[in-house]
Amino acid sequence: MLFFDSIKDFIRNLNRQEMIRYTTIYISFCFACMIGILIYHVTNNQKLSTKITQLNKSRSTVQRIFTEFQSVQDQKNKVDDILKNNKNFKIQKFFQDLLTQQGLSSQVTFRFGQEKLPNGYIQESLMINCTAISTKQLCELIIAIEKQPLVYITFVDITHLMHAKKINVTMTIATLRAEE
Repeated sequence: MLFFDSIKDFIRNLNRQEMIRYTTIYISFCFACMIGILIYHVTNNQKLSTKITQLNKSRSTVQRIFTEFQSVQDQKNKVDDILKNNKNFKIQKFFQDLLTQQGLSSQVTFRFGQEKLPNGYIQESLMINCTAISTKQLCELIIAIEKQPLVYITFVDITHLMHAKKINVTMTIATLRAEE
């Protein structure tokens, strides 16, 4: 109580000019404090808004990566199921039967290859050379290969023969086998 009484006595003893000066100082101080608080608040909001934007971008990126991972995982599970159900599938036998069916046995040679992949599969491939075949025969061969879900085409190179309406084709087809 003494503190407030001393302030009251101090204010009563001030003349008009001193009162205006102290009042102006007090109002300026309050105004400066309000401006400072307002600047601090706006700056803080901008920082938080920037962080929220960055977090949303990161969240979006993580969500996209997670969705892609799920898609890849689903595809891997499908491949594993197909491979599990077709353990005895041999790409050489499949391709020889296909050549016999298509009537291309005399025009096609192939070489077998095998490669261990880092994802736990073994890729068995056939490097195929087709000489003097028609475009129609090539299309039928590719359609027949694509019908087999275990086989995929990794490379195709087509060369047109100058004097005939035939083409030479070099292609690679492959299949996966689970590592044992």
